[in-house]
Amino acid sequence: ATSKGVGTIAFRVTGSGFWQGHPGAAQVLLDAVLAASDAGAGECALDLYCGVGLFSAGLYSGPANSPTRH
Repeated sequence: ATSKGVGTIAFRVTGSGFWQGHPGAAQVLLDAVLAASDAGAGECALDLYCGVGLFSAGLYSGPANSPTRH
């Protein structure tokens, strides 16, 4: 397994896992989602992409290392 990061968010990726091929792609995708979402504090968002949680983690603004799952 290897660690990949986007900003302050770290992801553990195994050998059989998928990560964007271009080193800057994940950040560009996350920036686009954050800009388009216009989400405010306390609002809910659904990450329907079914990936590693890149968008969910980027939208989450609570305490580090303690994501809320529903």
